[in-house]
Amino acid sequence: MLYLDVDWCLAQLPALSGAVRLAAPQPMLRGADLFLQYQHIVQLTQQQRTAELPAAIARLLRELPLCPMPPERFTAAANGCSTG
Repeated sequence: MLYLDVDWCLAQLPALSGAVRLAAPQPMLRGADLFLQYQHIVQLTQQQRTAELPAAIARLLRELPLCPMPPERFTAAANGCSTG
């Protein structure tokens, strides 16, 4: 798993400016290219090549199928409710 700061992610995605939270339509992604990018990030981390990490993570982030989460859905999710 790769955990990222939402504010940083939004700064990298100007098309989603104004969003409070991000959502992915699929909870699990099975793209070979995405996995290779993820593995590259892990490799950079293990090799302590931290200067290269922001660009690699931003590249992966731009490839993810993300969309802004509507405020009402975020509120319902925080309350443990589902808004299908």
